[in-house]
Amino acid sequence: MLLDVTQILRNQDEVLNFDEKISLDNKEFKQERIEFKEPVYAKGTVKNVGGVLVLEMEVSGSFTTVCDRCLKEITGNVSFSEEQSYVKSESEEKGEDALYLTDKKIDLYDLTIKGVFANLPSKNLCSEDCKGICHKCGADLNLEKCKCKAEDDWNPQFEILKGLFT
Repeated sequence: MLLDVTQILRNQDEVLNFDEKISLDNKEFKQERIEFKEPVYAKGTVKNVGGVLVLEMEVSGSFTTVCDRCLKEITGNVSFSEEQSYVKSESEEKGEDALYLTDKKIDLYDLTIKGVFANLPSKNLCSEDCKGICHKCGADLNLEKCKCKAEDDWNPQFEILKGLFT
């Protein structure tokens, strides 16, 4: 999604408002096991402040993924604010984080993808007290008790210590 900023480049203190639905390519999130079934919403402004374009936007959307413990499908939300400055050419003085503007367009898709990745939860859980699945038989421990015996996990090297705990 390219945002054309030609009009506001001409006049200082000019403001461009935008309210866009951005469809994210799920290939970008395949490794994360995340799928965006609906577009995310990006709303904000671009202001010409002394020849520097300042973009401020709010992004929100929902995604589906699997619980990291029990592999049940869950829905999660992501929302964040983004601020980015742009200058017209390399000859202009730019701030620490300002980017050079090419073709008088701002790529909202690229900014959104980077922001989504930075704001995804590090762990996706169906609930905080999710028990996960048994590492031996694969039983969902939230739904049933595992039929594996506790002794099956016992390391024979610690056999001598077993008597201390019984």
